Parts: sequence; C-alpha cells; structure tokens
Amino acid sequence: MQEELAWETDGLLPLERQLHEAARQNNVGRMQELIGRRVNTRARNHVGRVALHWAAGAGHEQAVRLLLEHEAAVDEEDAFGMNALLLSAWFGHLRILQILVNSGAKIHCESKPKKAMCLCWRS
Repeated sequence: MQEELAWETDGLLPLERQLHEAARQNNVGRMQELIGRRVNTRARNHVGRVALHWAAGAGHEQAVRLLLEHEAAVDEEDAFGMNALLLSAWFGHLRILQILVNSGAKIHCESKPKKAMCLCWRS
C-alpha cells in the first residue's frame, strides 16, 4: 500500500505525508495530532495537491471542516487546475460542495484542459 501512494506524496516531508494520508482516510484524530504538532496544512505534493484536495475528493466532511478551521486555503489548485470544489463535484459530494462554498470557495472555476483528463484518483 505504501508504494502505491508514493507518487501521491512525493515532495512532502514525512509528517506532511501523514497529514495527506489521514485526510484521505478521514482519520480526524491523527489529523488533529499532526496539526497540533504544527504540520503545514498547505503542504503540496509534487503535483500541487494539499490535504484538502484528498479530503474533499473522498467526501470526508469532518476532515474538510478540520482543515478549513486550520488555515487550509479553500481555492488552492493542483497542477491540473483542480481545487477542492472541483474534486468534490467530480465525485458527487454535494455536502462537501456546500461546506466549501459556505467557506468562501469561488464557484466559477474550471480545470486545465486535457491535463485534468489524466488525473488519477484512488480512494
């Protein structure tokens, strides 16, 4: 499993990797622990993904709320032009969309042409 996720966490420090993985798995307890240790909630992997991308794309309401409470930028885009709002829409997570919009996410956004088609996701 660790090798499968390696490409997703390239460019991150070990604790930042753990935050990304905890957000992806909705492990809010671990996220709180890492945030308490001052792990950067805006840390980007090699394709510009932040923990909020993983939480929103997976539909994890608690993780999304926690990250937003701790300075996660709601409109951060990855290398494909995807932000948390687009990822939550792509995977059909209406409640996450509502949370992001209520947190100030811009509603007029689009991914970068063609590159978004290469986007690979594992949940």
